Amino acid sequence: MKEVLPSSTPIVFSIVTYPADSGLIESFEYSGNNLVGTSNYVPIRHYLYLLKLIYPQVNRIAIFHRKGEANSQIQSANLLRLFRREGIEVVEFKPENLQQLKRLAEQVVGQVDAFMTTTDTLIQAGGEQILIELSLEHGIPVLSSNKRH
Repeated sequence: MKEVLPSSTPIVFSIVTYPADSGLIESFEYSGNNLVGTSNYVPIRHYLYLLKLIYPQVNRIAIFHRKGEANSQIQSANLLRLFRREGIEVVEFKPENLQQLKRLAEQVVGQVDAFMTTTDTLIQAGGEQILIELSLEHGIPVLSSNKRH
């Protein structure tokens, strides 16, 4: 929409985790264009705190995010750095569809201590439900910042 509509037309975005880093706006203080909106950003230190609170012996975590989605790629990279600094091994998966996500998650059951999701469209469109079902079946915690799940 940013590229198609005239710059005089206001555009409101919603649920964009990293609007500045993904190139929608310049910063939260000044958009630099006709876009304004909300972010679903959760400081990543909260994920680590919660994970260590509920599963202090965590050693290996699988992060799932949609391949090619800028916001989830940034979020995953930030989480990856944080977890590695804490000595937690990270396996990163970039599925393109729900079937691929399910197959990848099933492959690491018994090899990871937790699943981690990002705030992307694949996860919100059924990916998180797939992980929750595997979580309940195999006792693997799922960390998420998606309100619905």
